[in-house]
Amino acid sequence: MKRRAEIQTSAEGTQTGQQASKREHYSVRPYIVLLFVAVIVLMVLSYFVQQRRNSATIDSMTESHNQFSIEALQNIEALQQSNLQLRDRVQTLEGDTAKQADELDALRAELAAAQEALAQAEDGQETERARAETLAALLRLALAADGEDPDELAEARQAAEALQSRMDPEQQAALRLILERIEAAQTPPEEQIETEEGVGNDD
Repeated sequence: MKRRAEIQTSAEGTQTGQQASKREHYSVRPYIVLLFVAVIVLMVLSYFVQQRRNSATIDSMTESHNQFSIEALQNIEALQQSNLQLRDRVQTLEGDTAKQADELDALRAELAAAQEALAQAEDGQETERARAETLAALLRLALAADGEDPDELAEARQAAEALQSRMDPEQQAALRLILERIEAAQTPPEEQIETEEGVGNDD
């Protein structure tokens, strides 16, 4: 009896242990399910957070790119405007340079004309000076021929003959007449009579 009681007690203990094990098994499963759900929820949350971060990063990069594009376009427009202004400035300077070149050419032409006119005036003055000198020499020779000073006559004759190459045809003809008159005045009367007789006989 006692042995049966022990066996029965042992069997009851075994059944009680199995029931406790089953209870423990059933009590752990919900925790595992909860942990699995929590992991999934965390993964989903992490995914959405990552997506949000990526979206913010993309938005930031897009905004930066747009800002950079706007600044680049503004810089390009500024450079184009500056280029147009520089081209206008170059065209203006080229026009001014051409105008100044034309004015310089005109001034050079005026200077050349003035120099030519000055040279002609100097030539005219030289001609008038030479004419005045030759006339003065002829007048001096004519006065010396009417005078009685042989030294003055010789000096005046030498001066007139020195200027003979600068005389015009009328002055040279006047010089010849004065010299003939001087020669006639210096010839003795007897030689003049003989010369006139010789001329008469020749006739």
